[in-house]
Amino acid sequence: MQPPTRWGPQSGKLARAAGIAVVGLALVVAALAFLLPLLGQGAVYLIELLATISVELVTSIGTGVSVWGVLGTIVKAGATALMTPTGSGILALVVIIGFLAMYWLLRLLESEKER
Repeated sequence: MQPPTRWGPQSGKLARAAGIAVVGLALVVAALAFLLPLLGQGAVYLIELLATISVELVTSIGTGVSVWGVLGTIVKAGATALMTPTGSGILALVVIIGFLAMYWLLRLLESEKER
């Protein structure tokens, strides 16, 4: 005869779920610990880039170049950047991610409508 246990039949499932939750939480914390410095570095780079662009824009306008001339140069540089293989690849990736996000949102809204 087996001695009575205080654990019910669901205790194995609960332990497994708790273990998965702990491992998942540990992975999220590790990812944040790794990605947070990169995010901070990216934010600093973005602020530095915006400051440089602002200074260049004010300098160009201050030397007598019209606003339309500056905007034309910006558009030409953007078009040139998109014509490179890297720029085209990034643009294609953004379009695909946007398409997938809209598709999944549509499926989610349709499933909500059926309930």
